[in-house]
Amino acid sequence: MADLTLPEVITRFRGNEARIAEFTNGNAAGYYITVDGKKVETLPSVVSRLAAAIAAASATRNDLAAAGGAKLIGFGAVTLDAALVAQAKGIADNAKAIADLDTAKLAKGGGTMTGALTLAGAPTDALHAVPKGWADGTYWKPGIGDVLATMRGAPDASWIPDNATYLQASYPALFARVGTINYDSTASGFTKPGYSFNTTGGLCLLGMGGVFLTTDRDPNNSQQYLLRSTTNGASFTQTTPPYSLINCGATDGAGVWILGCTGGRVLRSVDNAQTWTVIDTGGANDFNAIATDKLGRWIAPSSGNFMMRSTDNGLTWTKVLSPNSNAGACIAANGKGTWVIGSTGGGHYFSTDNGATWAVNVLQVGSWVTNVWSDVAYGGPGVFVMVGYMNTNSGWYAAAAYSADGVTWKTSTLQNNTASSSWRVAIGKDGTTIMAGYTQGMNRTIVSLDASGQPTWSAFSGGGAGLYPLTIATDGMGTWMSTASSDKFLWRSVPSYDIKTQFYVPKAAAQPAPYANFIKAK
Repeated sequence: MADLTLPEVITRFRGNEARIAEFTNGNAAGYYITVDGKKVETLPSVVSRLAAAIAAASATRNDLAAAGGAKLIGFGAVTLDAALVAQAKGIADNAKAIADLDTAKLAKGGGTMTGALTLAGAPTDALHAVPKGWADGTYWKPGIGDVLATMRGAPDASWIPDNATYLQASYPALFARVGTINYDSTASGFTKPGYSFNTTGGLCLLGMGGVFLTTDRDPNNSQQYLLRSTTNGASFTQTTPPYSLINCGATDGAGVWILGCTGGRVLRSVDNAQTWTVIDTGGANDFNAIATDKLGRWIAPSSGNFMMRSTDNGLTWTKVLSPNSNAGACIAANGKGTWVIGSTGGGHYFSTDNGATWAVNVLQVGSWVTNVWSDVAYGGPGVFVMVGYMNTNSGWYAAAAYSADGVTWKTSTLQNNTASSSWRVAIGKDGTTIMAGYTQGMNRTIVSLDASGQPTWSAFSGGGAGLYPLTIATDGMGTWMSTASSDKFLWRSVPSYDIKTQFYVPKAAAQPAPYANFIKAK
């Protein structure tokens, strides 16, 4: 802006007298507006603010001059002494933490531990820490059933020798894996317990608690007796039944026994074959066989073209017609609704509705139809086994058939000239199957189910029980009984150990001395 002359200055001042007065004397707003729109603080407002600032500074000075004020820091929030105390505590806490770490933790660079080190578990990585036994090879992580071959003996009590029998309760985990094996001794044959019959018949039953039941007659063959044993046939109690024309029998393994007799009668016991009641079923024909599904249902084929059926454990009976005129010779049930009856005419009947209705099936063994199916049993891994015989151009052949469902079957034969009369069959818990042939003696096989659920079996081999065995029975737990007509003796095979309380640990592998095998049992 160009310099103004004095008259110009005077003229301008005279034009702004009001604003100059506001600037000098002040106003309520504390500022005035210039001609170009700017706000300018008045002189009294400036003076007032300066006076307030000077007063505040003076008050702060007085506080700082006081005894405690001199130590205030941080705009008066904390005294210097308090700040120093807090800082000292923090330093001490840090020092203690460092000392604790030095005491409790092993340095990364290594050191000596003052106590035992327990690892979280077995090593899972090549660089994980391991126990000494893992490092030097004297110990590894064994599992139940693992085998250790060593010359130093068992590492501890959790290892037991192989090829021995042990209590199931002592090693439950190992027993759960091993199960009951090698208890069946029929491969080495049958022995005589010392009882001789006057005459042998067709009854041979094993039931609950090891009770064995068979029949005999007096020396004059005029009176039939019941013989009951609780000693695996070593001794018997002889009783005269209330009706003594007994042809067949069965038990549910829970204390109920029913014996099929002539004239449509049955003998019934509910106290494990100690006492008997005669029941007239209403069918006048003789009973050839009888079976139960162990669920309260019983069926007894007769010598006529019908069977008698009970659904209340043998108290009452109803007649069911057979699907053809061939008499039923044998019967078995799987406890799942399926029943199988072998007939004297070569065919067999089956029912899948617990005996309410029946259908006929005729089996061929090779190109030949079996003449008679003389016995059928169910057991082992869940298999029906039916045995009989057939007359071919080459002579007599014994036949066998296997089924998992009682409807579809697989068949096989034994050698020629082996069955001139009826056969009997029984199946053990492990699938051991014994066939008693009148002229052939005992034949033994193992029946099982393959991966697809179909029956498989090994070749038949001699089981040994004298000549002309008439019967065969098993409790499914390794005890087998048979009566033979040639010597009128009872033959038996008992398990090699008590499979109710014991189990067998097999030989792991042959070891040369001084090595021995031990099995991890706990």
